[in-house]
Amino acid sequence: MDADLQRKTENFAISCPLSLIEDRDMLAFLAILIQDHDHLREKLLTEPDRRKRREKLDAMRHFLKFKALSCDDYEMAEAARAVGQQPIYEEQRKAEESRIWMPPSFVHEVRG
Repeated sequence: MDADLQRKTENFAISCPLSLIEDRDMLAFLAILIQDHDHLREKLLTEPDRRKRREKLDAMRHFLKFKALSCDDYEMAEAARAVGQQPIYEEQRKAEESRIWMPPSFVHEVRG
């Protein structure tokens, strides 16, 4: 596959609604392109049939760069986003809780 064909295939996979992708190899290819939970949530919800959405998530799960949540979690995150709340996933919450905050430094201030 030359670079031009690969770019066209990637563009198709990213822009195409999940409802139009049935091939398991294409689902695996798409999963490699998925960047994070929000990207996966957006793509999953382009499949209107909940049963097919779950099946496609299961087909893509092994090829994702991160540990995928359940389909229900992504649906709840979308419901939260729809009412104006930013969905926070477990990984983000744990990272925020374990962050070490440094006290403010005043060394750089010039006193005169």
